[in-house]
Amino acid sequence: MKILIVDQDGLASKMMASKFVESCHSVLEQPAKDKAVDMLAESNFDMVILDPTPLTSPRPLILNARRT
Repeated sequence: MKILIVDQDGLASKMMASKFVESCHSVLEQPAKDKAVDMLAESNFDMVILDPTPLTSPRPLILNARRT
């Protein structure tokens, strides 16, 4: 399974990625939300884990990701 983790907190994303890699999944980490949306447009992912902080409203980001 191909997984994209979008989180500015490097430690948290590394901890999540290590658990998925142990289960033989392919994991990509991206701290920048706009670059993550570009990655979604270029490639298919089975799962996307998105930490919307520090956004006050994550809705525009989610809608933009769904459009791609």
